[in-house]
Amino acid sequence: MTAIFLGLALVAAAPAPKEGPKKGAPIVGEWAAVPVSEGGSVDLPPDGTTLTFTRDGKCLMKKGANKPEEWLYLTSPNKTPAEVDISEPGPRGERPIRGIYKVDGDTLILCLGLDGTRPTDVGKSAGGSALRITLKRVRPD
Repeated sequence: MTAIFLGLALVAAAPAPKEGPKKGAPIVGEWAAVPVSEGGSVDLPPDGTTLTFTRDGKCLMKKGANKPEEWLYLTSPNKTPAEVDISEPGPRGERPIRGIYKVDGDTLILCLGLDGTRPTDVGKSAGGSALRITLKRVRPD
């Protein structure tokens, strides 16, 4: 009986396990593009574009009232900066668009390489070689 109480006391006094590395913020959900002006230029696309990232690896891109285009995505949230690869489904999707992203509260910044390379900094627009898109999370009414 004493052994049982001693075992319980040791378990209760043992330090809690340390938290593992924090995972990157999820991009799953619906996001609406917003125009952001920086140094005289405006990030694109501010034209009513929404991106919806599903849990099963699909990215639905909708422009205004048009039918959504379906893409596939894969993230590496534990990398710094967090990485995303977006590709077309089927045989045309063999070469993904490489990008990085940052989630800050209800803001998602995507920076996608247009020349096949992965951008390195979401905080800077890379001119003609990358497209930076700022999005706000769409909350259900």
